[in-house]
Amino acid sequence: MSSRFDVYDMIALIRPRPAMYIGEHSLACLRSFLDGCFFLAEEHGIETGEHPGFGGFHDWVAKRFGWYESTAGWCNIIVEECGGKQGEALDRFFELIEEYRRTA
Repeated sequence: MSSRFDVYDMIALIRPRPAMYIGEHSLACLRSFLDGCFFLAEEHGIETGEHPGFGGFHDWVAKRFGWYESTAGWCNIIVEECGGKQGEALDRFFELIEEYRRTA
Protein backbone atom coordinates (compact mmCIF):
# COMPACT_ATOMS: atom_id res chain seq x y z
CA MET A 1 0.00 0.00 0.00
CA SER A 2 1.44 3.37 -1.00
CA SER A 3 0.79 6.53 0.99
CA ARG A 4 0.38 9.97 -0.47
CA PHE A 5 0.01 13.39 1.14
CA ASP A 6 -1.90 15.92 -0.96
CA VAL A 7 -1.36 19.42 0.38
CA TYR A 8 -4.33 20.80 -1.54
CA ASP A 9 -6.64 18.30 0.14
CA MET A 10 -5.16 19.30 3.51
CA ILE A 11 -5.67 23.01 2.76
CA ALA A 12 -9.29 22.34 1.76
CA LEU A 13 -9.80 20.47 5.04
CA ILE A 14 -8.30 23.29 7.12
CA ARG A 15 -9.98 26.22 5.37
CA PRO A 16 -13.45 26.00 6.98
CA ARG A 17 -12.07 25.63 10.54
CA PRO A 18 -8.43 26.71 10.75
CA ALA A 19 -8.25 26.95 14.55
CA MET A 20 -9.24 23.30 14.88
CA TYR A 21 -6.14 22.23 12.94
CA ILE A 22 -3.57 24.97 13.47
CA GLY A 23 -4.56 26.49 16.81
CA GLU A 24 -5.34 30.01 15.66
CA HIS A 25 -6.35 32.01 12.61
CA SER A 26 -2.80 32.73 11.46
CA LEU A 27 -0.90 32.24 8.21
CA ALA A 28 2.33 31.67 10.14
CA CYS A 29 0.63 28.82 12.03
CA LEU A 30 -0.58 27.30 8.76
CA ARG A 31 2.91 27.55 7.28
CA SER A 32 4.38 25.81 10.34
CA PHE A 33 1.72 23.11 10.20
CA LEU A 34 2.35 22.45 6.50
CA ASP A 35 6.12 22.42 7.04
CA GLY A 36 5.57 19.78 9.71
CA CYS A 37 3.38 17.73 7.39
CA PHE A 38 6.02 17.81 4.67
CA PHE A 39 8.76 16.90 7.13
CA LEU A 40 6.77 13.95 8.42
CA ALA A 41 5.97 12.80 4.88
CA GLU A 42 9.63 12.98 3.90
CA GLU A 43 10.77 11.13 7.02
CA HIS A 44 8.31 8.31 6.34
CA GLY A 45 8.72 8.10 2.57
CA ILE A 46 5.25 9.41 1.82
CA GLU A 47 4.88 10.91 -1.64
CA THR A 48 3.88 14.58 -1.62
CA GLY A 49 3.74 15.62 -5.25
CA GLU A 50 3.52 19.35 -5.98
CA HIS A 51 2.95 21.65 -3.04
CA PRO A 52 2.68 25.43 -2.58
CA GLY A 53 5.53 25.81 -0.12
CA PHE A 54 8.30 25.46 -2.65
CA GLY A 55 9.27 26.66 -6.08
CA GLY A 56 6.36 27.81 -8.16
CA PHE A 57 4.13 29.27 -5.48
CA HIS A 58 6.93 31.42 -4.02
CA ASP A 59 7.63 32.97 -7.42
CA TRP A 60 3.97 33.26 -8.34
CA VAL A 61 3.12 35.14 -5.10
CA ALA A 62 6.10 37.49 -5.55
CA LYS A 63 5.07 38.26 -9.12
CA ARG A 64 1.39 38.59 -8.16
CA PHE A 65 2.27 41.35 -5.68
CA GLY A 66 4.97 42.96 -7.82
CA TRP A 67 7.91 41.95 -5.62
CA TYR A 68 11.30 41.90 -7.29
CA GLU A 69 12.07 38.40 -6.05
CA SER A 70 10.57 35.63 -3.95
CA THR A 71 13.36 35.17 -1.40
CA ALA A 72 11.07 36.35 1.41
CA GLY A 73 8.85 33.32 0.78
CA TRP A 74 5.14 33.16 0.12
CA CYS A 75 4.13 33.38 3.79
CA ASN A 76 6.16 36.53 4.53
CA ILE A 77 5.08 38.21 1.31
CA ILE A 78 1.39 37.62 1.97
CA VAL A 79 1.67 38.76 5.61
CA GLU A 80 3.53 41.91 4.53
CA GLU A 81 0.89 42.63 1.88
CA CYS A 82 -1.78 42.29 4.57
CA GLY A 83 -0.13 44.86 6.81
CA GLY A 84 1.24 42.25 9.20
CA LYS A 85 -2.23 40.93 10.06
CA GLN A 86 -1.92 37.15 10.36
CA GLY A 87 -5.66 36.43 10.21
CA GLU A 88 -6.17 38.56 7.14
CA ALA A 89 -3.11 36.95 5.57
CA LEU A 90 -4.54 33.47 6.17
CA ASP A 91 -7.81 34.42 4.48
CA ARG A 92 -5.86 35.92 1.57
CA PHE A 93 -3.72 32.77 1.30
CA PHE A 94 -6.83 30.64 0.76
CA GLU A 95 -7.92 32.97 -2.06
CA LEU A 96 -4.43 33.05 -3.58
CA ILE A 97 -3.94 29.29 -3.54
CA GLU A 98 -7.15 28.87 -5.52
CA GLU A 99 -6.05 31.52 -8.01
CA TYR A 100 -2.61 29.90 -8.30
CA ARG A 101 -4.11 26.50 -9.04
CA ARG A 102 -6.37 27.98 -11.74
CA THR A 103 -3.56 29.90 -13.47
CA ALA A 104 -0.44 27.82 -12.91
